[in-house]
Amino acid sequence: MSRRHVSHLAALIILISAGFAPASHAATELVFADGFDGTFSYRIDSLTLHDPHVWANFIGCSDLTSQLNTSQQSALQDDSDQDGFLDASFVLRLLPLDQSDGAMEESDLAFGPSCYAPATSGICIAGGSTTFVTTYISQTSGTCLAPIAGTTRATYGALNSPGAPCFATAATTVNVSLSGIPLALHDTRVAATYSAPATNLTSGLLFGFVTQADADATILSASLPVIGGKPLSAVLAGGTNACLAFSDMDTNNAVAGWWFYFDFTATQVDYVP
Repeated sequence: MSRRHVSHLAALIILISAGFAPASHAATELVFADGFDGTFSYRIDSLTLHDPHVWANFIGCSDLTSQLNTSQQSALQDDSDQDGFLDASFVLRLLPLDQSDGAMEESDLAFGPSCYAPATSGICIAGGSTTFVTTYISQTSGTCLAPIAGTTRATYGALNSPGAPCFATAATTVNVSLSGIPLALHDTRVAATYSAPATNLTSGLLFGFVTQADADATILSASLPVIGGKPLSAVLAGGTNACLAFSDMDTNNAVAGWWFYFDFTATQVDYVP
């Protein structure tokens, strides 16, 4: 067992002994996936909604994207209810990590695992998380993933461009709450650049498609300031009753909706499946 695994195992035992872990986790078998079978797990530690932006009538038609991103970042870094776990966590696993050019392996993305506070603890437990399975391909040259042509707005700024050494996942459908907004993301893909060694992921890009029908049917939580209680489509440019004259609406296989683009970074963690 590596020194890193020993130190994290010791830290987890201390946390549980001190009573920071809820009873549902106290009996978790402490068998980490990382390091024994080549699996590498990465917790997303920054996540920014880049395109489309979120708009609402608040002293005129206002762009609320920055506030949503600030809230999301706080959830990734804080334990506001002091239960010993970070408020929001997403873990990407490469099973196993293979950085050779053209290598294709299994990957999965876990939404809602229990990751110990502080964010530097480096320990996550699957718990009641929802996992979506896909595959990934590594590259040693070029760019692994780019936005779909014609689906971004230049005034929102440039998205991350994950260049080699990097990986990109195959498309899959995921259901998740990102930046406080529940999203049914179709044809979701994830890509990032490997650090050297591969303990961090940088220049991350995550995108997926939300149909207009789903956006019309998704009612935002009343807890969200200003936009709470509204249909998701009402806060997206081009959506039903949106406050903007222009449109961010796209299509995917002739279906109307919006491509959602997120920038991210991630750090390797020990993960208990």
